[in-house]
Amino acid sequence: MKENIVYDASTDAKLENRVTVDPVRDNDKITGYNFEILIRDKPSLKGTLSRDEVDLIYRLYAADGSNLTQRTVSRYFPLYTFQEFKKILRAFNITKASAPFAPHILEEKTSEELLTLTMQRKENDYLKKYEQNKEQLHEQRYKELLKTNSELKQSVDTFKEFLSDLKFDFKFEVKKPTNTTEATLLVYLSDMHIGADVSDYSVYANPYDRDEVFKRMQKILNRIYELAFMAQASNIIICNIGDSLDGYNGQTTRGGHGLPQNMNNKDQFKTFISVMLDLFKNLSESGEFDNIKYICVEGGNHDGDFGYVANKALEASLSIINPEIEVRIFDKFIDHITVGNNTFIFCHGKDAKDMFRNMPLTLNDKIENQITEYIDYYKLSGEIHFIKGDLHQTATTYARKFRYKSVASFFGSSEWIHKNFGNTLAAVDFDIVSNFGISESRLILN
Repeated sequence: MKENIVYDASTDAKLENRVTVDPVRDNDKITGYNFEILIRDKPSLKGTLSRDEVDLIYRLYAADGSNLTQRTVSRYFPLYTFQEFKKILRAFNITKASAPFAPHILEEKTSEELLTLTMQRKENDYLKKYEQNKEQLHEQRYKELLKTNSELKQSVDTFKEFLSDLKFDFKFEVKKPTNTTEATLLVYLSDMHIGADVSDYSVYANPYDRDEVFKRMQKILNRIYELAFMAQASNIIICNIGDSLDGYNGQTTRGGHGLPQNMNNKDQFKTFISVMLDLFKNLSESGEFDNIKYICVEGGNHDGDFGYVANKALEASLSIINPEIEVRIFDKFIDHITVGNNTFIFCHGKDAKDMFRNMPLTLNDKIENQITEYIDYYKLSGEIHFIKGDLHQTATTYARKFRYKSVASFFGSSEWIHKNFGNTLAAVDFDIVSNFGISESRLILN
């Protein structure tokens, strides 16, 4: 070791000439490390670290070790100040990129032994940290659970008040069939336009108010039971294809397009929630279905975010009346689900913001290319079906990779449609997925 001299940095700027690290050996085995670090205008820093101390520094500081900060590691060595400890790291050339082993460990062990030691150390670090923080973690988790429980209770109470305001009857029993099958019934509820008004002086009659909405839903329910019985379908998916509500503040959510309406925003919202809850209550207590699902597209060109919010409220309400109902509200314009070997792609057909033209009633080259691009991008397989609403009419056409289906409107047609396009009847479309393939069905509502 050098004598304790004062180092003059002006005469020597090379790091290797300012530090000395000498491994101490006994029978060729490193037992410790002597070091001396020359410091400008101060006495040199020198000392001895044991093999365990040096290994501890490597293990705690290296990125592949515990990856602790310099300051945290320095606390394990209280004999040195933080500034002195940083100089020791530089003297030993220990960086984040260093292996998490001291030189003597690398000398003495094989690659396989080093790998095993690495895993053991990581496991020990984890267990030590877990034990240190277990009580704190348990307390934190307990507080989180208390908060979550309180929030859930508040949410349940809030929605029960909301459902009570709708005069919804909670007193029903969820029933399941004794025999189940893989067959699935898909019900396409599209363009309900709740709140829309059709004048008595329109060319064709289409009376449409709250009572009529419930009357049509009852017809659909009756047909659901008939189709489920004929197809032996014990699974059902209610598919909302958009424009559940007619609009917001008497206009489409795009604005600038006035709409004749017989309900304000609140009544549209309440009527939609009420009729849908009544539908799912009947399905739940019928004993016909083992699995009940509800999916809804992002929104439509009429109700947009207003429809999305209404359906999120429906999702929360369904979690109260029957938590077994699986609900999925899309947050993209186009999305898809799988049913057995079938993939169903859904969208409304026109959005509330960007599209100036509707998707067509039947396939053309442009829309086929767009849908094919979606299929290829998401690597969809099996039998593929593209389902859309918006145009209030039913039509099925086929492309090379998929079936293109436009579905009817629950509402039917407005006075404007009567005068410009004729009488488009209110209807609902169905698909049945079974071992025999896809079967289509349709029900006229008015």
